[in-house]
Amino acid sequence: MNSSFFKYRLGVACIALLLTGDAFAASNPQATPQTTLAPNQTAGFGDREVLTLTYQQNFACVTEPRDDRDHNNIKAESDALETEVPICQIGATSNITPTGAPIRKARPLYTIAPFFSLSGTQNPNDAFSPDLGNTLIGLFGIVPEAFKKKPLVPVQCPTPGGLPGTCTMHAPTVDVFPTLAAQGKIPPSPAFNIFIPSPNHDHIIDDDVTNAIPRWWQIISVSIFDPADWPSLDGRTGIVSVEQLKAAEAAGRAVETPTNVFLFFSSKELHQDHHRGYSHDDDDRDER
Repeated sequence: MNSSFFKYRLGVACIALLLTGDAFAASNPQATPQTTLAPNQTAGFGDREVLTLTYQQNFACVTEPRDDRDHNNIKAESDALETEVPICQIGATSNITPTGAPIRKARPLYTIAPFFSLSGTQNPNDAFSPDLGNTLIGLFGIVPEAFKKKPLVPVQCPTPGGLPGTCTMHAPTVDVFPTLAAQGKIPPSPAFNIFIPSPNHDHIIDDDVTNAIPRWWQIISVSIFDPADWPSLDGRTGIVSVEQLKAAEAAGRAVETPTNVFLFFSSKELHQDHHRGYSHDDDDRDER
């Protein structure tokens, strides 16, 4: 299929979702109970512990002057409309953080997505929208749990009853053209934005910053392919540390992709059985 077809199909999927969002309200009864979290909080994992992530401001998707994130062959420095709407991309990273500091100063936030299907069927109606479901089946042969209205695994985003793509202070849509083109799923040219709702996901941060002051974190998108690796709510099974995540990647059971998306939050261990206090490492300073 040519790129125009994919542009049409995914465009229809997103338009349908936006126009009839109420019809696709997510049901995620296995997710962390909302009563245990404030409206500006989500759960997370790190060092095999359950964490509480508290968001102090909205997300940021960095566009540098010489970027062309809307793929119109005009660099952002000469294209005022390019920054009119945040373009959050999977597969296209940034060289700097939202503060202008080098990207090495940002800690990674691994947003893991269940890129497998437990239902054993190819039903496009399981997806956020039927058009998106048909496109996913055409691309990958399945509707991954990451894009189901009712995922069969517990996820930290969206919160119970939330619409697909919603999570506090998160980007509601992401452009997946860069990563699909890099995977050879669609032709790399002509380029265009393919916006889809942010997938269902969990959060993992480095083991040494499970108690961290508010800061910017760069999202590293990770596809999880083995259901046995998916975390339980209590963190007793599955991948709940960066060490375990890297082992899964080395074994080919997970693949990570950088993004230009950043979230601003603090982190705290839920139980703090081995409380270490808040992290104040060198990366917390805005060094340019």
